[in-house]
Amino acid sequence: MPAPKGLFFPTIPSARSPGLKKAARLGSVEALNAIGILHEQGLLAESSPETAYRYLLQAAEQGHVGAMGSVGWHLKKTGWGVRKDVFAAESWYLKSLDAGDSWAELNLAMLYVEGARSFSADQLQDAIAILNVHAERGDGYALMTLGRAYAEGGGVATDPEKGIVLFPRGGSGPAHGRAHRAW
Repeated sequence: MPAPKGLFFPTIPSARSPGLKKAARLGSVEALNAIGILHEQGLLAESSPETAYRYLLQAAEQGHVGAMGSVGWHLKKTGWGVRKDVFAAESWYLKSLDAGDSWAELNLAMLYVEGARSFSADQLQDAIAILNVHAERGDGYALMTLGRAYAEGGGVATDPEKGIVLFPRGGSGPAHGRAHRAW
C-alpha cells in the first residue's frame, strides 16, 4: 500500500539543507516535521526529545499526518520529551487514523495492549483482533506485541507458551518504520 504524502521520512532533508529552519519559521508543516524528526534522530545541534516533540506538535496541530502519529508515540513513551499520557496518545493516534495514516491503526492497537489497565475490555478485544490481522501479514511489531501480551496477560488470557512462539517471530518479521518508531 503506498504511503500518503508526509508519512515517511526517506525524503527528509539533511540537517544542512539551506532554508529548512527558515521554512519552519514561516510555518511549513513539512519543515516543522522534518526538523522534529532530525531532532529525534540526534542529527541537529543540541538535539533533544523535548525539542523534537515541540516541532512535531506544531506540525501535528497544523494537520501533518505523520507528525500526529509521532506526537502520539512521544506521549506513549516515558521520557521522550513529554510526560507519558496514554489518553493524549490515543487522541493523537485517532486523529492520525482519521487523517489517513494507515499505520495509526496498528500504533493504536499496540497502545491499547501495552496500556491494558488503562483501556476498556472492548478496546482491548478490538486491539487484539487488529494485531492478529497484522501478525498474519508478518508484521514484526504486531507479532512481538502479541507475544508479550500472551506472555504477560496484556488484554488476553496469559499463555506464556504462545507468547514464546510469537515473540521471536516478531524479531525476524518485516516491520514498517513508523509503528513503534524503533530506530
